[in-house]
Amino acid sequence: FLRSHSVTIILILLLAVVVVALVAYHMIKDSKKIQKLMYKDTGMDIWNLNYLIYHGMLKLLPERKEQKYAVVCLNISQFRRYNIIYGWVAGQKLLETVAGILVENISSENEICARNQGDRFALLLAFTEAEKFFERLRQIETLLEDNIYQYTENRMTVQMGVYLIPADSDDLRVAVSYANQALEFMKESRLSDLMVYDEQLEQMMKQRHEREKLLESVDIHKDFVTYYQAKVDIRNEQVIGAEALVRFLDPSAGGLVRSPGFFVPYYEQTGKVTEIDFFVLECVCR
Repeated sequence: FLRSHSVTIILILLLAVVVVALVAYHMIKDSKKIQKLMYKDTGMDIWNLNYLIYHGMLKLLPERKEQKYAVVCLNISQFRRYNIIYGWVAGQKLLETVAGILVENISSENEICARNQGDRFALLLAFTEAEKFFERLRQIETLLEDNIYQYTENRMTVQMGVYLIPADSDDLRVAVSYANQALEFMKESRLSDLMVYDEQLEQMMKQRHEREKLLESVDIHKDFVTYYQAKVDIRNEQVIGAEALVRFLDPSAGGLVRSPGFFVPYYEQTGKVTEIDFFVLECVCR
């Protein structure tokens, strides 16, 4: 049977090999497409956050020796306004410009530049000395801001949240989370355009959280008070009016008087500051 049908059998086997090869080819092709969707940003040709986390955890961090690593999360502070004024296409081109500069200023061998979301980018950067590392970040910041100005003729601030990964840690999910928290805290506090997540910042964040819980629980009519600062006519030294100043009597500190800096920023975020306005107006009318 084999001798009499050898040609047919060979052709069938060849056909089966071709079919298997085609199936394998399409599977590999589809796999590459899936990997691209998983690890590449769909809007621009750079890695996404998934790639930074998994590649960093599986390869870069375990292979480090004397080298240290840090996660840097950055964004453009006025990008949303620019995007609204000039449109989505102009915003995308600006982000592509930023992405290109970041990619050019990192090492492709042991560093990663990824897009997080919106106007946010995440970097996994290697360093040996912290002082030189922060000097490098300042140089990247200046380079980005100068190029953004040349491209848009608008001054935009680049903000960075940084987390220095401990030598005994490989958890990039936590590292990215900490860098993002530093970025968010910096944007809300407006203390700087570069902030490092450390024990001091963690303590500040806990204090802010406790303050927010306190401010949510207080009664405005009970725990706030209006003081009146006299306005004096310098020609005759007569009191001709007054400026109404609101203060917070902190019930958790025995009625300690707190200035507006203690409560106004949080109430502005929540919209509750209007209740303070009407409380002061009511006191003045009385």
